[in-house]
Amino acid sequence: MMKTSSKIIMIGIFFALLLFVGCQRQAETFSVFEEEKLDEAKNYEEPIIIILTHSEMENSLTHEIALKLKEVLERESENKFVVDVYPNNTFGSLTDNVEYFSKGAVEMRLGSGPSKIISIVKWLPSVIEINTYELNEALKPGHKLRNLVDEECSNYNAKIIGSTPLIYRMMTSNKKINSIEDFSKINIRVINDGIYKNYWEALGSQTSTFNIEQVYTALQQNIVDAQENTIPSIVSNKLYEQQKYLTITKHMLANDMLYVNQDFYNSLSPEKQELIEKAAKTAVDYGTSKTINYLIDGNKKLEAEGIEVVALPEEEKKKMNEIVKPIVIDYLKKTYGNELFEKILLTVNNKQY
Repeated sequence: MMKTSSKIIMIGIFFALLLFVGCQRQAETFSVFEEEKLDEAKNYEEPIIIILTHSEMENSLTHEIALKLKEVLERESENKFVVDVYPNNTFGSLTDNVEYFSKGAVEMRLGSGPSKIISIVKWLPSVIEINTYELNEALKPGHKLRNLVDEECSNYNAKIIGSTPLIYRMMTSNKKINSIEDFSKINIRVINDGIYKNYWEALGSQTSTFNIEQVYTALQQNIVDAQENTIPSIVSNKLYEQQKYLTITKHMLANDMLYVNQDFYNSLSPEKQELIEKAAKTAVDYGTSKTINYLIDGNKKLEAEGIEVVALPEEEKKKMNEIVKPIVIDYLKKTYGNELFEKILLTVNNKQY
């Protein structure tokens, strides 16, 4: 009996030891697991949310550039940045967007932004003889005109981190335009801005105001029979489906500038600033490549769709500029100031790039 009792006691002690060792190992494992979780918690970094706005539709090249920036920045930062893209003036009109952007409610803006100088530059083809190559060179970092833009933007709490090239806007219509007199035959869509209305009415056209997302339907329903835009916009919005002619007017320029709020940018570490700069470059390079492809293939696409491309005779183009030049100059001086307008004109005319 004594031996049996001793065996029972020994067995009990053995199992107690096993239980103790097992619990101890479990505790150690649990402790390591907890430490790992604590380390993860300590290293966790809340993602930085970037609101990026623009004025174009979701089928536009501008939106493609915005999505490319989102894709690259989120991937390269391993989601330390999250970019929320808001197209089509979701945050209000352009004026609202610029105000929201400058005050920091929006971190990034693509397209038209706070620069008055860029707004003046875009109208220069109707004021002086100049080509897109010269202006694109002048807007490269380090050149005098670009330095003026950078200085101006800093006053609006903005920093330019990229831009696609300036390209011409053209006119499409359902009536052929061979001369100045032919402009009186069309009703052209314009945006809600006095200069556009005054510009085309000075040439004898009727005008109707529509947002870009309404243009296709307005053309389809014959409310208007003409519109003006860049080749990428004409192709991406399929406006050619409702038009017969493309007139090479080269009356105005357009491009996409990528702005970042300066306070937001300055609040970031150098490493995060570099991530944004690299993503911006990739997105803008992508947009530039797509723009060039549109310009190369755009006319072929339009011709394939049955659009007749009409080169406005040089003599008629000169007449066109003689008519609209006083209107454009008056608008630019009143809107952006006589001193700034003259300064930009002097810089460009004297090739002070």
